[in-house]
Amino acid sequence: RPVPPEQEIVDAAANAVRALRCGSAKSSFEVLLKDARGVLVIPKLVQASLVCLGGKGGDGVICARGKDGAFSAPAFYSLVEVTAGLALGYRQSSYVVLFMNDAVLEKAMAGGFTLGAGATATAGVRGTSAEMRLAGANRDIRYFSEQKGLHAGAGLEGGGLEVREDRNASYYGGETSAKDVLVKRLRDSHTASRALREALAR
Repeated sequence: RPVPPEQEIVDAAANAVRALRCGSAKSSFEVLLKDARGVLVIPKLVQASLVCLGGKGGDGVICARGKDGAFSAPAFYSLVEVTAGLALGYRQSSYVVLFMNDAVLEKAMAGGFTLGAGATATAGVRGTSAEMRLAGANRDIRYFSEQKGLHAGAGLEGGGLEVREDRNASYYGGETSAKDVLVKRLRDSHTASRALREALAR
């Protein structure tokens, strides 16, 4: 039986977190994760461009930390941006984004949120095209990435984060919303997403 696309995203997100815990960024990631209020994982973000038109996009999930310190089940989001005037290139990346306070987490959860100059790359970025970026002095958002391919001048910055209520409803059933999952914590007992929560809690 085919694996539903939402489950593929959740499983890939769990693998991305596990890879960080085993890689060169392990120490930095685990120190920051302890204080993070929420985590966005985009296991496959594709960035591509021709001479005059480009863009990036990928599906991911957010898990929010509750008052008990445990992470919620995942809610689904997408990151999309269309740009002009880029150089030729292609890159596939996985991103783990840490929201370090409740204010920025709430903005991200609401959707319509742009990851901009407040996103700060952290030591330990790795990949076949390894690089590290520092965008501004704001450390409310920290991110780690693994990148494959070559692409001139592109990064996580500028992507618009949107709620995917269609995926939330498909994955959990009924009319389950991101708020139901992340704030009301109505899906904390969901077994199919347990591996991701365990990867974050380890």
